[in-house]
Amino acid sequence: MVVMTTSIQNFTDPQAALAHVTALYDAQIGLLRDALQRFVNGETFTQRVRARYPQVRVHSDTVARADSRLAYGFVAGPGAYETSLTRPICSAATTSSSSGCC
Repeated sequence: MVVMTTSIQNFTDPQAALAHVTALYDAQIGLLRDALQRFVNGETFTQRVRARYPQVRVHSDTVARADSRLAYGFVAGPGAYETSLTRPICSAATTSSSSGCC
C-alpha cells in the first residue's frame, strides 16, 4: 500500500504550478493503473487502493472584479477558493494556444 502525504506548496509561476499538479496527477493515475493491472492478473487485495486528485487553492485579498464573462472564471470576493483538478493537462490546453487534449 502506498502512503500518501499532503504537502502545501505555494506558486507564483503558473507553469511551475501546472508542472507540479501534473506530476501529482500522473503519479496517482499510475498507482491506479498499476493496481488495476495487478487485479486483472488475478491479484487479490487485502486493502483498498486509493488515489487522490491534486487540489488547487486560490487566495484573493481584493474585491476588485474582473470581467466575469471570461472563460476561466472569477471569484465573487475576497477569500480562499479551492477545487480538485481532474485532468490538469487538459485544463492547460484549453487555456493556452495549444491543443492536444482528448
